[in-house]
Amino acid sequence: MRGFKNYYHYRLRRLRDIFSSARARGETLARKRISISFTNQVLSSKQNGFNFIFLANAIMHIGNDRLESFCDGVFGFAITLLILEIKIPDFNDAHSSSDIWNSLKNQWPSWFAFGLSFITLLIAWVNHHHLLKQLDKTSSVFIYANGFLILTVIVFPFTTSFLGRSINTALAQPGIILYCLANFFHALAWLIVFTTATKPKNLSKNEAAQKKVIETRSLVAKACISTAAITVLSFWFPVIALCLVTASWMIYLLSGVLQTSPD
Repeated sequence: MRGFKNYYHYRLRRLRDIFSSARARGETLARKRISISFTNQVLSSKQNGFNFIFLANAIMHIGNDRLESFCDGVFGFAITLLILEIKIPDFNDAHSSSDIWNSLKNQWPSWFAFGLSFITLLIAWVNHHHLLKQLDKTSSVFIYANGFLILTVIVFPFTTSFLGRSINTALAQPGIILYCLANFFHALAWLIVFTTATKPKNLSKNEAAQKKVIETRSLVAKACISTAAITVLSFWFPVIALCLVTASWMIYLLSGVLQTSPD
């Protein structure tokens, strides 16, 4: 029994040394938590065996790190897909460099849709990063809420392509409506994510983080209402609705760039 205690005492010290060494090298560490109270229980246990599964979970617990890695991958993949709608001009049909430039100029709707969606997903990725920095726990409800958020993210390449192909035609309304709907469901997903970060289980790392999450949730709720209103407006005034969507994301971008408060 004493040999088991010494072994796990050694392993815990070894993990601590590895984390300290990696931190000294400036590497990004996974948020691994080892319960001090659990360690004391292990070292003072007088039973004939250990709960090895519980010990492994305590050592390998990584909170939301797997969730963040998965979401980062989806965000990156969705952003990459946006550029696929931009086509290279056909050089076989071009007779001069001016024909090439005219071909690129005629693709301005696709470039506009690409730029707008790139800003949208970039802001979403940054906000997701900031949110997870306020949390040190997770829950099944929170994970599934993030799944819904990811669902709204991977829809953007489709709605972006649809918008880029239709915006400069007489049939622009369906594309704009779909794009506004995508923005609404994206905002709704954010509202659900922020709600599940505090309810039914508070996942915040401290009271200050919880307060920030709740404050941000109120802003997201207002954004959800505004995107719903813009979506309704798009059925009658699609161009005005698209202008409002564009202005909204530009304001979000500027406010994020100019933000000076700490995470």
